[in-house]
Amino acid sequence: LLWLFLFYSFLGWLAETVLAALKRRRLLNRGFLSAPFSPTYGLGALLFAIFLPELREDPFFLFLLGMILATFLEFVTGVFLERIFHQKWWDYSGQPFNIGGYVCLPFSLIWGVFCVFIVKCFQPLVAHLIGYIPHIVGIVILVVLSIAMIADLYVTASAILKLNKRLEAMEKIAAELREFSDRMGENIYENVKD
Repeated sequence: LLWLFLFYSFLGWLAETVLAALKRRRLLNRGFLSAPFSPTYGLGALLFAIFLPELREDPFFLFLLGMILATFLEFVTGVFLERIFHQKWWDYSGQPFNIGGYVCLPFSLIWGVFCVFIVKCFQPLVAHLIGYIPHIVGIVILVVLSIAMIADLYVTASAILKLNKRLEAMEKIAAELREFSDRMGENIYENVKD
């Protein structure tokens, strides 16, 4: 489950960064964190993998429940981030049938389609590929990535809330992660543009 969370967190960050770069014609790291992870996507895909695999053979209900689950997650995440950090991280106010700008019907429909694709097609492939990772190597990679994400979350949240003014060492780590993320995004942007 941790592999799935990290993999889809990275994939979500990648998709957001590429789409933002194409839309704005410049690199824009769309993630909440400095590292190349978007935990909301990871959590959404994880919820699909846990609660919806029984619906693999029923695309309509898979679509419907995936849409509801992802929309609920996006709404709760949006409200939570705004209440905690006093900042809106996305705003669908200009989209039709939105609720507080946190969610909207067009994106809810997209999440439903993504759910069907992930559960029916992509998830079995990802699970199969994860099976090829040697156990000990996998544990080491998971521990390192988890620690990096937790450290990044702590640094990011502390910086936003201004709770701790002694974060110079941690901010350096966050800056290095951001630089790495920006370089990766720039490479992706150049390849997509080409």
